This record gives sequence, structure tokens and C-alpha cells, in this order.
Amino acid sequence: KSPDQSSAMLSFALGVRVSPETIVNGTVGIGLTEDAPDISLGLSFPLDILGFNKKQK
Repeated sequence: KSPDQSSAMLSFALGVRVSPETIVNGTVGIGLTEDAPDISLGLSFPLDILGFNKKQK
């Protein structure tokens, strides 16, 4: 029989527009239980697919 595990993490996220066409998203997570990682960091740059959801001029 395997031991029981439980994991909890508190995460905060922030999105910042660094230019009219670019957004940067950052996340920080703090582990709340022994089974969770102590800290988690993330950084993402959402992609814009050319022609997708663009408004016509």
C-alpha cells in the first residue's frame, strides 16, 4: 500500500504590458505542505499567431 500524499501551493501571478504588442506574465508559488515544492517561479511570453483574431483596418 502506498502512503498518502497531499500537496498545497499558494500562487500569485502578474501580467505586464511592456509594449503595445507584448505582454509578460510572471508567477510565484509558495509551497504550503511538505509534499509541495518550496518555491515555484514562472515567466511566460504569450504568442500571437499572425492573422488570428486581428481586426481589419
